Amino acid sequence: MMGASGGLGYRIFSFALGLRLSRLLKRELVFSWLNSPECAADFEDLFEPYENIKIVNTRIDERKVPILNYGNVVYPSRKIQNLLYRTFWKKKEPELIGYIRKLKPRKVFLDKIKTFSESNFDSHTVSIHLRRTDLPSWISKNMPSNIEVIRMLRAYASKNRGTKFFLATDSKKTEKMLVAALGGRVITYPKNEWVAKHDSEKDWARNIYRSRASLEDSLVELYLLSNTRRFLRFNVYCGNFNVLASLLNPKQKIITLDYKRKTA
Repeated sequence: MMGASGGLGYRIFSFALGLRLSRLLKRELVFSWLNSPECAADFEDLFEPYENIKIVNTRIDERKVPILNYGNVVYPSRKIQNLLYRTFWKKKEPELIGYIRKLKPRKVFLDKIKTFSESNFDSHTVSIHLRRTDLPSWISKNMPSNIEVIRMLRAYASKNRGTKFFLATDSKKTEKMLVAALGGRVITYPKNEWVAKHDSEKDWARNIYRSRASLEDSLVELYLLSNTRRFLRFNVYCGNFNVLASLLNPKQKIITLDYKRKTA
């Protein structure tokens, strides 16, 4: 049995890794899906059944139980996960990407994705994802600030007339800031619920609570990001959700924005 913890992106990548291992070992894959504060939903709440894979939904607070030692379930360590994600990002291995593209959201979400895309996207729409809430110190060191993003998007729009940006972000503050700065150029999906802190007294780091409603919105946003003709991302690793969104659509053009990482 193999399992997945953490956020939605971690889980989808781990699912692909489990499928590869099951094929290599010629063994049936039983996949343990944790319903935990970071992902408070079962697999079937979000996705259609996947081939003949058996899904076991487990409810557990991974902050209180050491998940790497939980029962007989194999959870990839964070080092292995991070190496895997960078492999996806740089090497784009067809087998692993193929497993991800076969994973289908439930019909209710596919309908929302189709309706929103047809109503809001055209040939000039480009996607961008900005991760902002969890791991704040890592984000501040490795990713451009909102001010820097606005500057880069203005520069891109000045060279590409008619451009509109579909923005997906986990930060209400970031969304408001970019909408205010770029006005009608920014398209956003109306969320039912935002990512919240699990413990309101603590910092965001390792303190994320994603309700089922929040996860449903994130899932829709993930596939909306892949539904435009172009996807903007930075030349630095910006998290697995960003990488995942850029891999879903083989016809989508990836445009890399040059960003110089902060140095100490």
